[in-house]
Amino acid sequence: MKINRPFAKKHGLPIVFLVSLLSGCTTYQAKPLNDDITLPQVVTLLKGSDDKNVSSSLNLDAYQVATIVLLNNRDLKLKRTQLYVSEAQLINAKLFADPQLSANFDQPTSSGSGLVNAWGVGLSYDVMSLLTHNTQVKSAKYQVKQAKLELEWQEWQAVQQSRILFLKSFSELQKLNLLADSLKLYQQRYQRSEKAMNQGNATLETVSTDLTSLVDLTSQINQISQIHTQTQQALSELMGLDSRIIVNLTPPNSSKPIDLQALEVALKKLPSKRPDLLALKAGYQSQEMKVSQAVLNQFPSINIGFNHASDTGSVLTNGLSMSINLPIFNGNKGVIAQQRATREQLRMAYDNRLKQSANQVHNLMKKRGLLNKRLTSLNLYLPKLQTLVNQAKPAYNDGNLDALVYINLENSWIQKQLERLNIQEQISLNEIALDTLLAIPFKNTSGENK
Repeated sequence: MKINRPFAKKHGLPIVFLVSLLSGCTTYQAKPLNDDITLPQVVTLLKGSDDKNVSSSLNLDAYQVATIVLLNNRDLKLKRTQLYVSEAQLINAKLFADPQLSANFDQPTSSGSGLVNAWGVGLSYDVMSLLTHNTQVKSAKYQVKQAKLELEWQEWQAVQQSRILFLKSFSELQKLNLLADSLKLYQQRYQRSEKAMNQGNATLETVSTDLTSLVDLTSQINQISQIHTQTQQALSELMGLDSRIIVNLTPPNSSKPIDLQALEVALKKLPSKRPDLLALKAGYQSQEMKVSQAVLNQFPSINIGFNHASDTGSVLTNGLSMSINLPIFNGNKGVIAQQRATREQLRMAYDNRLKQSANQVHNLMKKRGLLNKRLTSLNLYLPKLQTLVNQAKPAYNDGNLDALVYINLENSWIQKQLERLNIQEQISLNEIALDTLLAIPFKNTSGENK
């Protein structure tokens, strides 16, 4: 189909304008995936950061481990890229709707004098988009705020998880060291009793008792060693390192005494401090804007336009057009109902999270009291038990004490020491859980927060 010269001459400017708009569009660029599966094997590979708390060695304290987790954890990196999506959605929400440009061309099919090709050009705009633009932008801003707070909460949880794994790993090492010392004694005792039995100086009962104790203790050590390996692998994975890397840990700080009054104050401030609760608030505020937008959209949508045309008789006309939808059957009532129901769901989710957190804090505070009582009791009776073991050992070596009685007494001493380590670990885990629930920052020795 040919466009006649008069049409091209009169309307060449809009065509040029349209071409210039198209030339300013973003172009597509491919970005291939990275198939490299290599993971960092040493912490020195992370020293590109300016954070002075990143150590160049693998002898790390809890704060340094938390720092590396924040820098290098793969899930956190992914979460940060997801934040870009929310920010891009905000950019999109801020943009106003584009006007609509229309054009038509009609060529007469009947012969007659004076007939020419007809054409028309029009420009229209949806006025309703201007009315809802402000609430749309506010909703998107709250969504970005929510995404940032959710990222902060995930970072917060990653730090607390690193503290948990750090504590568990160190506690497991303490247990292994305790049992390793006992294992040497058990091995020496079994070797002596076996030799004595071969010489006719010991009974089968004594040798079997020593061997049973040695086997039981070896099994316990193997079990804890397996758990410790899994804990180390989980810690390396959390730090974004090769899971085969073994991280050497420095001793953690001892747990601080619980301050019930301070915890109650922190609990009251919880709605204004904890990132996940603030994220739920931001999500609720975003939904409020969506409800407002849905209410605005129930009003008739108005589209106003201007057109310039020429008919087949070469008569030029200018005109205005307006279209309006009639809210007779729909009226956006379904969308309004959905948005209000979603808002109520978010309101209940926030209320449930807040009350659940309060109960969890109270339960942890009660559990902490029970753990302290157990630890106090153990610390009271363990020295007495140790004294009995020390007194019974010479009698057992001289054959004046039944082997089973002594082994049971010694085994009780070892197991109670393990129990004390377990309680100390649970108290520290209780402290971490309270810090997490009450949004209490993790501080290193220099007082810096994490």
